[in-house]
Amino acid sequence: MQWARLLVLLCATPSFAESPAPPPAAPTTSTETPAAPAPPNSVSALGIRWSFSGELVVNANFNTATMVVGSIPGFVQIPSTASSRQFNVSPGNTFLAVTAQPPRLGEVQLQARFDMDFRSNAPYLNENSFLPLVRDLYLEATWSRLRVLAGQAGDIISPRAAATLNFYPLSFIPGDIGDYRPQLRVEWRQPLSEVVELSLQTAIAQAVQTFQVSGSVQATQVGLPDVQAHLGIALGPRRDDGPRLFEFGIAGHVGRRQVTLQDPGTTTPSDVQQYGTWSFVADGSLRLGESTLIEGEYFIGQLLGDYSGGIFQTVDPVKKAPIRARGGWVQLSQRLGARWTLHAGFGTDDPFDQDLAANERRTNTEVFGNVFFRIVGGLRLGLELSWWATQWVDNPTATAFRVETAVLYGF
Repeated sequence: MQWARLLVLLCATPSFAESPAPPPAAPTTSTETPAAPAPPNSVSALGIRWSFSGELVVNANFNTATMVVGSIPGFVQIPSTASSRQFNVSPGNTFLAVTAQPPRLGEVQLQARFDMDFRSNAPYLNENSFLPLVRDLYLEATWSRLRVLAGQAGDIISPRAAATLNFYPLSFIPGDIGDYRPQLRVEWRQPLSEVVELSLQTAIAQAVQTFQVSGSVQATQVGLPDVQAHLGIALGPRRDDGPRLFEFGIAGHVGRRQVTLQDPGTTTPSDVQQYGTWSFVADGSLRLGESTLIEGEYFIGQLLGDYSGGIFQTVDPVKKAPIRARGGWVQLSQRLGARWTLHAGFGTDDPFDQDLAANERRTNTEVFGNVFFRIVGGLRLGLELSWWATQWVDNPTATAFRVETAVLYGF
């Protein structure tokens, strides 16, 4: 599903579909033993059914080299005398959600949703200061096969998410594009048989700049929305634990951004330009029996910094060209009995070399493997090992090995 992709990257030297977004309940991967065996806690008040869910996440991680931003990294920094190892402990990924569902209005069912974590909009200035950061905040109406949504929700172009512990439960891996943004969305599901279904989603979404890496050009909106669409097909009976037997979709977006360029070595604005942003995305999943799932995404596009693509780069300030990129990720999930779940995955983000000048990020790759163990009920432990490599133009490749542990309690 996204990386969520989902960060405000600050102070670095030369960042059918809900996300990067979690499913309506506390997010888990498709083959993973649910964090809690019981449905979310629900109460009725004022004629409305209120449901509460979430996941307490306390993680600790160690990086063998400087990663930006460390606790929830996006890439490895250029090696230098200032590079250092990093150690972080944080409960900031804790995720809370509430839904409100009034009685039906004839055949129409309304529902409101609000969820958040505690990463704030600038979580890296002080690692022990936690402020809410809203992810989903929307009102939806469903009627027969139609769903209409208004508010903030995940981009529909990236309906899947890897199960890496990095930023879990939202999770980020290079090659997973998409984020949360205000939008108006319309969805239609069309069953072709008891085991085959088509889905179509369209949205007009606000252009937002969710990533800002020091030294990179920041793109802003021009008063026009992004237009997104996703067409999917699903084979197999519906399941409560994730994707069906086989799912495949294609998606994309078009929009426009404005950037203010500066003369090299100065802070004086020299030019204001507008460029197009676009993407094409393919996603899919395949079940191999009841306990094994393969899934992933591929993307190609231009000016994808606020969609978590292009290694958070938008426009090259020297060549004054929008940065194109391609990439994707793939993951294998394996459930072992009622308590163990294993994941192994690979992701890469590859900007086009011809669009980059010196000191820009050329490629960003991660390989990871992790294991989740359910102790009892919603209480789980997680352990992940990952290797990262970020190639820089005219600079050595930066690599880092990362060890991450987590205590998780879903409810």
